[in-house]
Amino acid sequence: MHDTLAELNRPCARFRPSDEAPGSNLIGTAASLCERHTSCEIPISGAGQMDDRLTIAAPIKGHEGQDAKNFIGTHLMLRLTLLLCVMFISSVNAAPQHPASPQTLTDKQRQLNLESFDYVWKKVRDQYWDPDLGGVDWEAARVELRQKLESATTDEAARGVMGELLNRMNVSHFGIIPAEAYQQLGQEKLPGEHVTGTDVRIIDNHIVVTDIIADSPADKLGIRRGWQLLKIGDEEVDAKLAELSERLKDNPHRRAILVSAAKLRLRGKPGQTIDVVFRDGNDAEKDLSIPLAPERGKPSRFGHIPEFHVWIDVEKLAGNIGYIRFNAFMDPPHVMRRFNKAMTDFMETKGIIIDVRGNGGGLGGMASAMMGWLVDEKRQTGTLVMRDAELKMLVHPRPNPYVGPVVVLIDEYSVSAAEFFASGMQDLQLAHLVGVRTAGAVLGSSIERLPNGDGFQYARANYFSMTTGQSLEGVGVTPHLTVQHTREALLQGRDLQLEAAVDWVEQQIRQSH
Repeated sequence: MHDTLAELNRPCARFRPSDEAPGSNLIGTAASLCERHTSCEIPISGAGQMDDRLTIAAPIKGHEGQDAKNFIGTHLMLRLTLLLCVMFISSVNAAPQHPASPQTLTDKQRQLNLESFDYVWKKVRDQYWDPDLGGVDWEAARVELRQKLESATTDEAARGVMGELLNRMNVSHFGIIPAEAYQQLGQEKLPGEHVTGTDVRIIDNHIVVTDIIADSPADKLGIRRGWQLLKIGDEEVDAKLAELSERLKDNPHRRAILVSAAKLRLRGKPGQTIDVVFRDGNDAEKDLSIPLAPERGKPSRFGHIPEFHVWIDVEKLAGNIGYIRFNAFMDPPHVMRRFNKAMTDFMETKGIIIDVRGNGGGLGGMASAMMGWLVDEKRQTGTLVMRDAELKMLVHPRPNPYVGPVVVLIDEYSVSAAEFFASGMQDLQLAHLVGVRTAGAVLGSSIERLPNGDGFQYARANYFSMTTGQSLEGVGVTPHLTVQHTREALLQGRDLQLEAAVDWVEQQIRQSH
C-alpha cells in the first residue's frame, strides 16, 4: 500500500500510509488529519491526475471531526462478510465439513475468547451509528450469549457464539474472521482462494451458471452459461438452496447471501477438485470433476482484510460503445489508472457502459472519483451518518467530463461501494441503471484484530441518499430498467442485461439526431 496516496491537499497536513495506526486504514487516517478543516481531498498517487480524489468531507455536525477520527469513511469488501455469514449459518446444527477432531481450548484461550466477546460487544454498543442499536436489547444479548461462550470448548464454537451475537443486529458489515485466515508473514487470504472459473446466480429458484472465465478449468471442460447446478459433492443444490432460503426468509440480504453460498461451494484450496453435476443445454446431466485454479486478477490487501484478487476489464463494443467492468472498488493505483485511461480513450465513443454486477464493494472514495468523470461542478451524492458526526460524500469534476450517454449495470450481488456508486449515478442523473435491485448492504465499517487473533468487522456508519434522504441498507438500489437473466437466453450465449444497456445507448443516440 506504500505510495497509494500522495499528499493531502492544503490546508490539510501531509502523511504517508506508513503512518497508519494498527486497525485503521488510509481513509480513516485522513479523516483524523482533517479534524479542523472544512474538507480534505486525498489524491490517488499514480492515478494520472490530481483530480483523482478520495474525498472526506468534515462533519456537518459533531465535534469538528473528533468523532470521525480513525473512521473508515468507506464501504469495505462485503464479499468477506457474506462468506462469513454463509459459513456461520451452514455450521449451525451441522456436522463439521472436515471430520478431524477440533482441538480443545486451554484456559488461556478461553480467557482470550471471553475478552474478545467483551470487546465485540462494547464496540458495537459504542460505535454503531444508531445509538438505539436498531431496537436490539444488547444487554440481554450479552448476558445470554456470554454464558453460552463460557461453555464453548473449541474456537469454532466460540466464533459461532460471537457470530450469533452479531446476527442479532440483522444488518450488513458485521462478521468474525477466523484467525486461520491470517497467514504467516502477513499474507492474508480469503477462505477458498482457488476457483472453478464459473460465476452463478439464482434464476427461477435454481443455481445457474451466468459467466465462464476464458481458459479457466470450467471453460476447458466445456461448461457453458445457462447450465444448471444439480449437485455439488453430495449436496442436492435445489434442496440446499430451499433450506437456506427458508432460514434466511427474514434477512434483508437474503438474495446476496444465497448467491454467496453457492459461490462459496465452488471455491477451495490449491490442488482440490470439486465434483459437480450439471443440467446442460440439452437437459442432459453432466457429472464433472472440476480442478481448481488461482482466482483471476491482481492480489490486493488493505488493512485487516484478508488478501483478495482485483481485476478490471476494458473493451470497445460493437457500435463504438465503451465497456468497463471491475470486481471491486479497491487497489486504487491499479483500478483507477485503468479506469481513467479507459475514460480518456472512450471520450469519442457513442456511449459508455460501466458494469458493477457482482462487484463486492470497497473504497467509497473511489466511486466518487469515478463519478468525477461525469460532472462539471462539485456535487454531493449523500451523507454518511455516524454516531456523533456526519460526513458529506462529495464528487469533484474532472477538467473535461464525458457528456455522452452512460449506463450502469447492477444486480443482486452488487454490494456496498458498488451500491453507493450506482445510487450516486442515479441520484445525480449521470447514468441509466439497468439490471436488478442491488443487495442493500451499504454500511460503512472497520476491521480490527481481536485479543484471540480473529478479525472483527463492524458497521459504524449508514449512507443516506442526498436525493431521497433514505438509507439504502436492507433496501438496495432499484434500476431504471429491470432486466432479469433467463436460462434460455444464457444457453444461447446472450446477456439480456448487457443487450438492454446497449439498446438504451443506441436509443439515446438516435434521439439526439
